Amino acid sequence: MSHLQPIIEHQNQRILTTAQLATAYGTDEKRISENFVNNKDRYTEGKHFYSLSGEQLKAFKEGSPQIAEYLKYAPSVYLWTEKGAWLHAKSLNTDRAWEAYEKLVDDYFRVLAIVPQYHLPATFHEALRMLADEVEQNQLMLPKAVQYDTFISAKGAQSMNTVAKALGTGRTKLFSFLRTHGILMASNTPYQRYLDEGYFIVVEKTIDFGGNPQNKPQTLVTAKGVDYIGKLLAREKSLVVAGASATTPLQ
Repeated sequence: MSHLQPIIEHQNQRILTTAQLATAYGTDEKRISENFVNNKDRYTEGKHFYSLSGEQLKAFKEGSPQIAEYLKYAPSVYLWTEKGAWLHAKSLNTDRAWEAYEKLVDDYFRVLAIVPQYHLPATFHEALRMLADEVEQNQLMLPKAVQYDTFISAKGAQSMNTVAKALGTGRTKLFSFLRTHGILMASNTPYQRYLDEGYFIVVEKTIDFGGNPQNKPQTLVTAKGVDYIGKLLAREKSLVVAGASATTPLQ
C-alpha cells in the first residue's frame, strides 16, 4: 500500500482521503462520491467518515502538512475510516475492491492498532524533536531511579527526608503515609515490630532550642526499609488507580 502514502491520522486513527480510497479500489473519486450519496443512510459520521470544513478543515490542514498542498483549495473534505472503507468495498462489490480492502486492513489500518494513540512523525524535523523530548524525559526520570537503587544497596541508614526525595514524594507526606498505615507512631518513631524487621533505626539527635540542647529521637530508614516502603507505595498507588482504596496517593 505504498501508493497510499502519506499516512494520515485524525481523531487518533488512520483515515483515507477520497482520492486515496479511489486509488486503492481502482476507481475514481466521482465513483466513491456516488457510492456515498446513493447509500448515505448507511454511513454514520464519526464512525464511517469525517466531514471537515471551515475551521475544522483549517486545523486539519495545519496538522497534516504532508497533504496540505493537495487540499489547498478544497472547501470541504471527506475522510474515510476503516469501517467507511468497508462500506465502499461493499457498494463496489468487485473482486479488486475486496482484495484492496483486505490489504488496507492488513497494511494500513491495523498498523496503528498495534500501538494505539501513538503519534507518527510526519517530517524528519518532527522525528528529531520527538526523540529529543524522549531523551530529555528519560534524563529527568534518571536521578530518582539512581537514588533509589543507591539506597537499596546502601549499608547505612538514610534520613526520612532523603528517602522521601528518592521515592518521589515529600517528607511530610511520607510521615503521614507511614502513620496512616500503622508503621510509625504519632511521634514519627516506628512501632517495635518494624524495628525488629530491620526497616528502621532510631538515633538520638541533639537539637538546640535557644541555647538549651535537647536530645530528640530521629527515625532513619535502612536499605531494607527503603525497599519495603517503595513496594508499599507502589501497591497503594495501584490500588488507588483501580479504585480499590480510599487512601490519598502520594504525589
